[in-house]
Amino acid sequence: MKGSLQFARPGALLRVAELLGHPDVDAVRSVEGDVLCAEDLVVLGEKVKTVMRDGTSVLLVSAVKLAGSEASWQTLLRKELREY
Repeated sequence: MKGSLQFARPGALLRVAELLGHPDVDAVRSVEGDVLCAEDLVVLGEKVKTVMRDGTSVLLVSAVKLAGSEASWQTLLRKELREY
């Protein structure tokens, strides 16, 4: 799938800085367009995929509240990515 990325297993927690270390990720943003802090934690979904936004490869995330997790964000589900 175009834009698909290989990271740790689904459900893993990565900091935004680690995601930005991937050569195909130019930015990590919320679906509202907010840029996340480098230390923010993101839960990886089954398919981690970037979308093109304004000529950059962007990993979109949405806010999440998971019991017992420090993560505030999660990567979008495949069906959510269809909008982009």
